[in-house]
Amino acid sequence: MEPSYCGEYRQHGAFAEYVAVPQSVFYRLPKGLSFVQAAMTEPVSVAVHAVNFIPGEINDSAVVGCGLIGLFVIQALRMIAGLETATSGEIYIGDTCVNDMAPKDRDVAMVFQNYALPA
Repeated sequence: MEPSYCGEYRQHGAFAEYVAVPQSVFYRLPKGLSFVQAAMTEPVSVAVHAVNFIPGEINDSAVVGCGLIGLFVIQALRMIAGLETATSGEIYIGDTCVNDMAPKDRDVAMVFQNYALPA
């Protein structure tokens, strides 16, 4: 996939007090959605998008960082593995919806390793 799909979203000076962006990149928040929930939408969508790029072949590995998006990636992977329950939507492994499938039947394994490198 070409990474050029977000060209109009890229703006210089985003850490400035004020920044001008095209109106087409704004979305109205649905009623009842808090600003905190809305703020989590972007990192969650980035994490789910990243998970979609992980190949599903046997013996594949993924290295995930511990920042905000990395933690959301781990949550998404836990839902795919069946270690967490999705409260809405559907989870697919390939063409199979696995929402109601037991974790042991999903043919997915996760290993967490915690190594600290000396400074």
